[in-house]
Amino acid sequence: MNSLTMNAIIKKIPQRCRLTMITAGIIGIIAYAYVFLNPIFFHDGSGLTMHYGWEYVYAGSMRMTWLTNVWNILQVGVQVPWFAGLISLSLYGLSAYFVCEALEIKSEICAVLTTGIMTIAPALISSHVYGAGGVPYTISLFFASLAAWGFFSKRKYHYILFYSSVMITVATYTNYISWTAVVFLIRQIRDLLKGKKGCKKIWTENGIAVLLTSAVIGINMAVCGILISISKMEFQDRVTSLWQNGSSERLNFARSSLYMIIKEFLPPSLVDKLGREQYFYSLFTKNRFMAVLFYVAVIFTFIYLVEYIKRNKNRLQLTIQLFIHLVMLFFSMDILTYVTDSHVLMQFGHIAPWILMLILLEDFADSVLIEKRNGIIQGGKKWELCGGIRRKLYIGSV
Repeated sequence: MNSLTMNAIIKKIPQRCRLTMITAGIIGIIAYAYVFLNPIFFHDGSGLTMHYGWEYVYAGSMRMTWLTNVWNILQVGVQVPWFAGLISLSLYGLSAYFVCEALEIKSEICAVLTTGIMTIAPALISSHVYGAGGVPYTISLFFASLAAWGFFSKRKYHYILFYSSVMITVATYTNYISWTAVVFLIRQIRDLLKGKKGCKKIWTENGIAVLLTSAVIGINMAVCGILISISKMEFQDRVTSLWQNGSSERLNFARSSLYMIIKEFLPPSLVDKLGREQYFYSLFTKNRFMAVLFYVAVIFTFIYLVEYIKRNKNRLQLTIQLFIHLVMLFFSMDILTYVTDSHVLMQFGHIAPWILMLILLEDFADSVLIEKRNGIIQGGKKWELCGGIRRKLYIGSV
């Protein structure tokens, strides 16, 4: 009876969700097995063994992340690496599922690759150094992904789901709203290319997303301000700098942060000549295989976008729209870096180029299939093109 009940439950889980969960589990175990099987204590994580309780919710408000310590309370100060790993991998799989649904990914291969990229993102690699203290980062990622899916969901109260998920994300680890913004903008770019939405609808949705997110940030600041006043504490330096710095200081900080992000996309040899350092993308570009793969993908993406624009009737409008959204995507990868010091834990959104190029690759494969189906390739032999799209074609002579 128990086995039958379990099978019934499993069958109710969407196939795509099962795929992302299994993928996250396999890739996650390969990547993080050592961390999950060995206790690694690193300041914040080790502090959880004695610094947890409702009084530390006030301490979390010092960083504008008052919910972080609520999640830590649920772990009751117990450091069990394999249990924290199990929670993390489960949430990685669920997060990837909601991202795939939000981006309307149809290909199973693309869903597997998206899950893999998310699971081994440098931000998550770094979070596991904190042991059980890394679980709140995973929770924030989950709700950030859920928020992106909720916005585009056709359910009745989807905006409420978006709003509440963004609220939990911001109150847990604020900069994961960058990931919500990244997924949102990639979806908008895809809809632009497919012609699914007009200019008016695109910008209406953009405006709604900005207004709801701004309201969330404002409410979160108010809640933290109340908790700070009750506890007689003070905000951390990185928080007070947001409003204590003058306009010129903020502008200079934002300019230097923008320059830092730009150089992350440059080849390491060029960065070395400039006398600068790389942070996030050095994890990829200093590996020659990953560097070649990344820049080949960039070239392919550029060519694909140019060819797509050439085929479109409203070339000028599409070009302007795409340019604006690509610029917004670039600036959204790490939103808080323009106002405060950023580090790898805050840079999950930097995987955006990989996800975008993967999405465009799927669209390219899809367009090729449609062209072949419409008669560019005719004949009698049955094929099934790889890419996971599962469409049967009759291929013969050109």
